[in-house]
Amino acid sequence: MSPADSGFKGPEPEGFHRQVAAAIEGDRDALSAVLEREDVEEWVRDHRMGAALFVAAEELGVEGPAVEHCRAVCAVTAGQWMRLRALLSKAGLALDDAGIPWIPLKGLDTAERFFPRPELRLSSDLDVLVPFERLDEAMAALRAVGWVFKSSPLMAAYQRAEGYNWGGRGPQGDSFELHYRLWGMVPESLVEACWSTAVEAPELGSKGLKLAPPMAFVVSAVHSWVHAGKPQFIYWWELKLIADRLESADGVVAAAREHELQFPVGLAAEYVGRLWDHDVCLEIGRTLLDDIRLSERLALGRVRRRGIDAMSLELLY
Repeated sequence: MSPADSGFKGPEPEGFHRQVAAAIEGDRDALSAVLEREDVEEWVRDHRMGAALFVAAEELGVEGPAVEHCRAVCAVTAGQWMRLRALLSKAGLALDDAGIPWIPLKGLDTAERFFPRPELRLSSDLDVLVPFERLDEAMAALRAVGWVFKSSPLMAAYQRAEGYNWGGRGPQGDSFELHYRLWGMVPESLVEACWSTAVEAPELGSKGLKLAPPMAFVVSAVHSWVHAGKPQFIYWWELKLIADRLESADGVVAAAREHELQFPVGLAAEYVGRLWDHDVCLEIGRTLLDDIRLSERLALGRVRRRGIDAMSLELLY
């Protein structure tokens, strides 16, 4: 299926997004057009793409004020990656010593596994998944090496009944999310599948595991929608890079269907497929969006008429 066949009509933001996609793939004209955008600094901040645009500009020999701004962003992103990498190592050692299985989630994990350079993926915090039944042990192990978790009887009751991560701070004050579930819009069976399909990762330590690539795609696709406001471009690039490592669409399609996530995963995949003319993503999108509920079809029609920014949390719940 060609990008034009899927039905998206709105020229914005898709037209600009396709320029950004081409720019970070090495299209000099596209990069120049992106950097000439009047609000490029604001867009870079909102979509966390400063480091990627700076690296592309450096490789293509593009200069200018916007490039200097992106250079500064790249330096911040690299520093943040090094801080979070050190934090993950310390957390992993504590969980290993306690004999607790753990899986790094989202930003730092995808940065190191799928991005050309890990510092291209700006992350604001560190996310680690542990088994729900070992949550108390995990928090105790991390507290013993300097972690701080906010807590009260009311918070503890809520977290165990309805929450999905316990926020805290590492020894140097870095934000940390200890997950024991995923977001409210996904069934708990998805977390069980994350564990049952996880792959060994001896480089992480004795108890560290990694999400299998199809599951990493599903988790990242769902995560792209869970924030208020417009979806960030960094998530579209992340999905493209994960899809580059997939042998086919089959694993993602099977996982999304098993956990009834056809709509959020299919919509994200279809949009990424359009931006990069990516066959695997287009196949994931086509297959999953042929298998959605009536209410989801109505929401899909709205997004296709108005553009990807018309998607909202309200349409997913």
